[in-house]
Amino acid sequence: EAVKLLLLIKAWYPEYEDEKETVTSKFQPLAFIRDKQDVLRPASYFYDSVAFFTTMGLDSRFVPDKFYKTVQVGSRSEVVRFLKDVGLRHEATEDDFLQFAVQIQSEALKDGAMSGKLPDKRKALLFHLLGKKSESLTDAFLDQLSQLRFLAPVSICADLCNLHSPFVSSNTPVAPKGSFCTWEETKLAWTSAVILCPISTLDLENSRAILARLKVECNLTAQLVLKNLSNVCQAECKTQETKKTRKDVLCLMYNYLSQQESIETGYVNGLPVVLVDGDEVAEARHVVVSLKNYTEFRPYLYKLVSAIAPYMELLEKFGVKDEPTIHHYASVLARIYEETAQKDTLQPNQIKTVKRATQCFFQLLGESEETVDFSDLKELHLPCTDGKLYPSNSLVFNDCVAGQSFQALQGTFHFLVNCFGENQSSFTFNLGKLLCLLPVSLQPKRLSDITSEQLDASSLELCPYGVHCEFPSCLKELLVSPDFQAAFVALLRWQKTTRGTDKEAEADRVHDGLFSLERLEVICCETLCTIMVHESQCLEGSQMAKTVYVAASPDGKQHIYLVHQERCASRWQAVKFSNTLAEEVNKLLGERLYWRAMNVLKEILTCQEPEEIAVVLDEHQVPLQKFPLRDAFTPPDPGQEIPEEWHDSLDMNILHSFMPGDYVGYLDPSVQGEHYIYAVVLEDLGPQPSGAREVHMYRIDVGGGQQLEVSTHDLYHFRRCTPASDSSKALVLRQSSPDGATAADLRGGDWYQQPVSEVKEKVDASLTEIWRLSEEERKKAIRRLYLYYHPDKNLGQEVLANEIFKYLKEKIREMENVGKPRGGGSSGPKSSGSFNRSSWNFSNYWSEWDQQAHQHQQRRQEFTRQRQSARGGSNFTYNFWSFHRSATRGNQSKSPGMEEARRWLRQAECDLRAAADEVVNNSKEWLLYKTYRAVEKALTAVEYKQGRHFDSNLSVAVLAARVATYGQELTVIRDHMSKLRQHGVDDKRTQYPNYLPLPTIPNEAFGVCKEQEVLLLGQEILDTIQRWLG
Repeated sequence: EAVKLLLLIKAWYPEYEDEKETVTSKFQPLAFIRDKQDVLRPASYFYDSVAFFTTMGLDSRFVPDKFYKTVQVGSRSEVVRFLKDVGLRHEATEDDFLQFAVQIQSEALKDGAMSGKLPDKRKALLFHLLGKKSESLTDAFLDQLSQLRFLAPVSICADLCNLHSPFVSSNTPVAPKGSFCTWEETKLAWTSAVILCPISTLDLENSRAILARLKVECNLTAQLVLKNLSNVCQAECKTQETKKTRKDVLCLMYNYLSQQESIETGYVNGLPVVLVDGDEVAEARHVVVSLKNYTEFRPYLYKLVSAIAPYMELLEKFGVKDEPTIHHYASVLARIYEETAQKDTLQPNQIKTVKRATQCFFQLLGESEETVDFSDLKELHLPCTDGKLYPSNSLVFNDCVAGQSFQALQGTFHFLVNCFGENQSSFTFNLGKLLCLLPVSLQPKRLSDITSEQLDASSLELCPYGVHCEFPSCLKELLVSPDFQAAFVALLRWQKTTRGTDKEAEADRVHDGLFSLERLEVICCETLCTIMVHESQCLEGSQMAKTVYVAASPDGKQHIYLVHQERCASRWQAVKFSNTLAEEVNKLLGERLYWRAMNVLKEILTCQEPEEIAVVLDEHQVPLQKFPLRDAFTPPDPGQEIPEEWHDSLDMNILHSFMPGDYVGYLDPSVQGEHYIYAVVLEDLGPQPSGAREVHMYRIDVGGGQQLEVSTHDLYHFRRCTPASDSSKALVLRQSSPDGATAADLRGGDWYQQPVSEVKEKVDASLTEIWRLSEEERKKAIRRLYLYYHPDKNLGQEVLANEIFKYLKEKIREMENVGKPRGGGSSGPKSSGSFNRSSWNFSNYWSEWDQQAHQHQQRRQEFTRQRQSARGGSNFTYNFWSFHRSATRGNQSKSPGMEEARRWLRQAECDLRAAADEVVNNSKEWLLYKTYRAVEKALTAVEYKQGRHFDSNLSVAVLAARVATYGQELTVIRDHMSKLRQHGVDDKRTQYPNYLPLPTIPNEAFGVCKEQEVLLLGQEILDTIQRWLG
């Protein structure tokens, strides 16, 4: 009643204003308002019912409506005004702010920052705070508030979270101090900083001032973007979606950093921060703007993609160069060396890279106008003819032998390989000069410097004519004649290097007494051989047949050994002899004659121009071959079968992508069982529908002019061996240890280094995606996933592999049970190896896949033991490519030629007649098998005619494709062979049950065989070859 009376007085008597202060001071301590619990409270206990206090949940502290109804004599606003005068809280104080922040922090830590009404409370509190004048807030208040975790970071979109987790989850409460409140893209720093959602206010400058006093940064820094860049570039991308997200984010960060005046690149040194082909990333030092044959350098050196060319100024700060340098190519070779140091050979893609990198290295070295700075290059790695890389100073440069002698010496020395190709006629000369440009510490040794040549007395046979032979007498008469001596001295004076008075005098001294009648002895021989000597030991297998050999005896005499030459010798033989003689004579002079003078000397000895240069160089022991032998750095041709010992090197990972030019393995579905062949990717056809999903398709070359369109599940990368210390994400190829197991070099990348829970999540995700593919693709993918985690293919990690493998099988069973169609339908396989059986029972294939995994392990271990055993043998160097040369490396009883070709064709005819006899016996599998052997022998006859040998490693399809290129009349053979294969002509399915689906055996598999068509096609092939041979 007193309040009501006071309000009447306040309304009607102006004198109230004079006594207002006294009246309100009396009311302030009085508890005259009952709260909702009917307890009397002073006005200062209550809050005004404004929106801010309502949002903050202070409804219980509002003045009850009952009170207003009791005392209201005018408008309600008059009552509120009076209550404000006596203490009603209508503005939040600093203590209120702190109390509200503590309350939000407590609830957020308990239930999460985004639970309940916390987002609305947080927004209202922050908006109300920023609405105050900065100067009205105390430093102590803001300092205390800056440390309370009452805020929440901005929510990061799912695409970014899938790429990399944010710095702080959106459900985690954070303090203002150290956070960022910016309008910049969250993509720039979501992994490196706490980002707050920016709030729009009328007074932006005042808001920034308050945020600054709360230790909130309002401007994004280059340092945070660089830190974000380092996190993103190290994120593992398993899907195309995450790769696309990473690409977009990287371009955004490139754009931001390009606009900064200065940046500290130390944050990203050594990290893959540059976007390259296939939306992959690489270190800046492994990327250049211009790169020829760039597909051959992946994944060791990349060409800058056009999409990020606008950011070149920034990329240069990271370390990207315009052109590849010598150090780039040396780095490529060094990385491959590190990856393959524990292996016996390189895989085909590495072979291409090594050849090209070596060529480019020496080409740049030769073209450089300035001296190359090698101070930072402590070790250089170059290819050896055994198929590996070695430190360059441990290699030997062959400058004096060729042919079989060179092959024999490979068991003793590591020779620098010829990576310049057969068309480089000046390879030896150029390479020899280029090697001299290397620092002495990096130069390979020269064979001529570490070996010597001496007469092989055991093989020496003198001419049967003895002293009556005219040939040595005529040569001796020529060499000791005054005319020859005068001409020789003239040649020495004519050379630019001997001009001048002193040089002329030296020329006279060199020749004085050299070819005198008393000091020269010419010996004619029936056979003449020399042998190489290294460290006082004769090198076995280094014997070389000679036509001329010159040696000096201790008594000062010069002995010229000659192979007997008849007067009727051909012109070519005469030129060959004079060339060799000129070389040997030049050796006696300390090799003072150079090429121009040597040509003249040869003309003097023969009186005719030299010809057949390539053959002459070979006789001079210059290692340049017109038709070089296939060495370990020549990859097998597409279409050739991959040996079983290499099956374990095929990567079973289902997440691979391929690029045109990649050298890959292909599982040939036309042959039962596991039959892999080499192939080359020709074209990326992009994703195509497969069930409810899409699968990537490619066009590949499988040899013989045949191209196929296949899915990504049909192709296999060759693994690369990566040391455990390497931080790259490259795929690895495990090299079995001598006992068959190593723990440091596991296949499958680094899946085993991840937490088990994470690996299982990836298994679940893979199965979910696979299950939505078509039935055919689903089986391929399930098989690869099964082999990927199989314990037999993860030696050294059996415990972990067993756990994941068991989990995988359980998940497959679960998905089979969930996905089984209701009602009828087959629940088991119709036939082993068939794609037509039920898609829901993959567990029926497990025994077959277990056998494949075990066979991979067994063949790898056998291969390793063979190599270990081979290392203990003498003069034996084993490498992968010797597998493809095994036919020509063994003992051949007959040389190739027409006679041998006819012999093979005769046997082919016998085999075809034997095949025809099987028609009566009703043994169709033997008819097909014998036809296969008959065709194989007929095709081999053509090979012998072409100067080749029988190669058991070639399939008949590949052999037919090769033979078809030898002549127009042979082109029909390829089509005939294709038809025979369609009829079932084969050497495996016709003989071995394991190449057929259970329970079929070869005798039962060819019931619909058209015998007469098979025999007619076989006969047509034999007749075609018979006509071609003549």
